[in-house]
Amino acid sequence: VRNGKNIYDFVDPDIESKLAALEEEEEKLEAEGYYDSDESVEDAEEANIRMKADLIREKQQLIRNASKMRKSLKNRALIPRSAKARKLSEMQSHLESIGFDAASASTRVQGQTQSQTQSRGRGLTRSDMEIADAMDIDGSGDDRNATRQELLQRAKSRARSQAPANRLVDGITDMKSRSKADKMAKLAQIKMNRMARQGEADRHTTASLPKHLFSGKRGMGKTQ
Repeated sequence: VRNGKNIYDFVDPDIESKLAALEEEEEKLEAEGYYDSDESVEDAEEANIRMKADLIREKQQLIRNASKMRKSLKNRALIPRSAKARKLSEMQSHLESIGFDAASASTRVQGQTQSQTQSRGRGLTRSDMEIADAMDIDGSGDDRNATRQELLQRAKSRARSQAPANRLVDGITDMKSRSKADKMAKLAQIKMNRMARQGEADRHTTASLPKHLFSGKRGMGKTQ
């Protein structure tokens, strides 16, 4: 007896045999793979879900980065679209996407680029550019031998004789594009018609609660 307790109550005479049996059973379970976790084995469906989740997180991060870039450039001067340099391949792909033949335009751009690289003298003036445009439009051999005054006169007369372009069909190559453009125009017009706007620049706002309609007495009593 120690500290008021019988030590014999805490002693098991068969503890060694029981411990040996437990160790043997433990080794047997480990050999059979009983303790192998099922979570470590990932099937194909879980792998696919994990891959899609990673792609979604990456896409969200790209969107956040683009938004931060737009906000950071809010108070800075941007290069206008007309002043940005574009590649010839981009111009060709854009013209082909809207149904135009880009061969003549690309040939003209390449010719202008070669002439600019070969020129070492003064820059082209406005009159020289008008002459070059007139020669490019005609494309005949007689214009190459014509004088400067004749080319200027011919360019001015051609500008006066040209009829104004119809902007409703400008840039539309087939009936499918025409119907699509009409549908988009009607959809854009719905909001202005619903709000009774006179045009795109109409910003007039009326009173939400006109006083002459919501104050005063009526036959059945006061309004307020």
